[in-house]
Amino acid sequence: MHIVLHTADLHLGRNRKHEDYLVQQSYMLQGIVRQVATVCKDNPSATIFFCISGDVFDRNQDTRRTEFVLFLTQLIEPIIQLKKAYPNLVVFITDGNHDRQPNVEEPSVLSPLLGLFPEHLYFAVVEPRYVEEHSMLMLPYGGYSGKEMRGLIELHDPRFVMAHECLNRMQTDTGWSPPRDQDHYIEIENVLPDTDVVGVFLGDIHKCQAMDEKKISWYSGTPVTLDHGHHLPKGVLHHHYVKSGGVYTRAGDPKLHAIDDARIKVHHQLGKIFDVEKIPWEKVYQYADGYIDLVVTPEVYAEINNRVEGFFSNKQVTSSFKETTVEVSREEVMLEIVEDNFYKKLIRSWVVDNLDSYPMVLKDEFLHRVEKMFEGRG
Repeated sequence: MHIVLHTADLHLGRNRKHEDYLVQQSYMLQGIVRQVATVCKDNPSATIFFCISGDVFDRNQDTRRTEFVLFLTQLIEPIIQLKKAYPNLVVFITDGNHDRQPNVEEPSVLSPLLGLFPEHLYFAVVEPRYVEEHSMLMLPYGGYSGKEMRGLIELHDPRFVMAHECLNRMQTDTGWSPPRDQDHYIEIENVLPDTDVVGVFLGDIHKCQAMDEKKISWYSGTPVTLDHGHHLPKGVLHHHYVKSGGVYTRAGDPKLHAIDDARIKVHHQLGKIFDVEKIPWEKVYQYADGYIDLVVTPEVYAEINNRVEGFFSNKQVTSSFKETTVEVSREEVMLEIVEDNFYKKLIRSWVVDNLDSYPMVLKDEFLHRVEKMFEGRG
């Protein structure tokens, strides 16, 4: 049995205007990791692929050490620990256009990690990568034409493909589809026929949907709501495959599993609010102790915080966060406003904990890359 856990478009940093965005987004990451851990535990003999198909961060040049440390401590570190306990877990991460914006030619925000985890995690950053051992073709954002994507599939003959692309026929929650006269949008039906690909795991569009008649290629959607019009459920898409005689067969349609976290009670159900008078206050009161993903004006933000005391308060959210966190001391430090070198210390601590078996020159190279990336960003 092969199980593929497929997600994309985390957009870390998107809610930075809220004081508690680090905590909110850590809930999301913890929920994702919890699903991976549960599947590993329940299927110890299965090969499990965990795929993140791009847009890990919201904007390259806006990403700060805070978001990078959040990504390392709340996603990468626990996944590394899971990999130690469950050797059949294989992790694939590509970057997306947002990981390189505003200029897609810029080095990816994931570049400090590239090449550091040959035995643990596979990264495809800017350039395509084929992992022959697992028959996985990884395609980070590249604006490929259908012909170019087809050529890469014919060259490598994979069984699985990850890609961060906007394809024709996709629809957002608001019903938008890309125009067909733009040739860099791909008709997936022109790419897959006469290939042995059994699974395509897409990122870029935030709605879960199949992209071809045989339901081989899928967008997982984003695990959180990000824009006006997003609908529940949001989560991780679970695919199942059976391998017999060297041939993979999909075992039914994939299922979207909502992030299992009681605190994530509402994803954008309050909508995109620009008028204080239109706030559905009963919902605000109902979800005051949960994870709220709001897109509001500063005036509405202030009014909500006024009427529901401490709604966006670090103190309030941190209290519930501590109750469910194993390493409380580390998270307490994450939420303090401290001098700039705190992030250097925390990243260095993460390197010591997780790269202990690697040569010192590799550790130093990682720290150098991180420091260079975040010069002047804060």
